[in-house]
Amino acid sequence: MQTVDRDGRAKVDRRQVLGGATALVLGPLAAPALARRSDESKVVVSGFNVLRPSQGAVGMREVQAKTADILDRARKPDKLLRFLIKEALPVVKGPTGGLHLIDHHHFGRALWEAKRVQVHVEPVADLSKFEGAAFWSEMDRRGWLHANDAEGKLVGPEKLPLHIKDMADDVYRSLAGSVRDAGGYTKTETPFAEFKWADFFRTRISRSLVSKDFASAAKQALALASTPDAASLPGFVGKAG
Repeated sequence: MQTVDRDGRAKVDRRQVLGGATALVLGPLAAPALARRSDESKVVVSGFNVLRPSQGAVGMREVQAKTADILDRARKPDKLLRFLIKEALPVVKGPTGGLHLIDHHHFGRALWEAKRVQVHVEPVADLSKFEGAAFWSEMDRRGWLHANDAEGKLVGPEKLPLHIKDMADDVYRSLAGSVRDAGGYTKTETPFAEFKWADFFRTRISRSLVSKDFASAAKQALALASTPDAASLPGFVGKAG
């Protein structure tokens, strides 16, 4: 029998979608999101071809803003280099030689859009001993996997894009980022917190409004962020920004 959540969406059994090994290794707690600043002593340079996303979508409005910032900084190459090292992308080593990006996907995509040839990464864990479903289960247990598509649907890691350039545009993730930047909620260490807000707005604001009149949708979302219905979401502040 299919069940639904309080917003009327069908509940999905994560263990079934993520694979049988999930039930064996899932722990009660997920690791917090990583600190924004890297450990510069661990930063190395990598190619985009080995970088693997651990989420299926980004908010392209946020990507575009970050791309513009990178291009602006590029006018002073030395300062840009220091910035890229400081903001190195956190990755884990996977079983097939890939470097799996576990945070800052928007910044990584922006680097690609800015036509950077290489990317600075910080390896933070080696999970190469895990294979197949066990690897993805461990990623999920640590809070490093968001195997959802641009519609917010859990699709499983096998359907994640293999290249950062192929992550789809989730307009509600852009909306969630806009509300955060306006002070509607605070940035937290909860993994993929912005996607939790995106899913909240997804059931309350029409896609056509978000696509055709983003400013109006953002105003509506900012008001919704202060309502009791949002109280359980990470970073809730209880007032409009």
